[in-house]
Amino acid sequence: MKQIPARLAIAALLVMSLSSLVHGRASATKSHDAHEAQEALQHAPTDAASIAAGQKSFEKFCVPCHGASGHGDGPAGAGLKPSPRDFTVAKNMKSANDGEVFDVIKNGGASEKLSPMMPAWGGLSKTQIWQLVAYIRGFPARDSLAKANAKK
Repeated sequence: MKQIPARLAIAALLVMSLSSLVHGRASATKSHDAHEAQEALQHAPTDAASIAAGQKSFEKFCVPCHGASGHGDGPAGAGLKPSPRDFTVAKNMKSANDGEVFDVIKNGGASEKLSPMMPAWGGLSKTQIWQLVAYIRGFPARDSLAKANAKK
């Protein structure tokens, strides 16, 4: 039986190890990207109970910067540059879909190339974050109703 030189054996093992490492990372990245894409396709719940739960979370976590009415005028947000997002103006919601809003809440503004002043709220459950998305998405309509009622 012919022996393989030690250097050749080590080199072969090294190449195989690196190959499996690179392939494993590529698979993990593809899997992660696929998961992210799937999350982005999801939509916030629209039922009243979820929106009410989202309101409670908003009052607890978001009002200090975004304000109770969602205008970006909370007391802690007054000194922030850039100012917190005004949720009442639909065009200010730069996120194209609910999944992107979810990601901003979970991972912070910097994760979506937005303001790094927006902290990550990854400690909230997925359900809580989806409820927040549902509540936040409703600000333009609620603000329009409030303005219409104020004119009466």
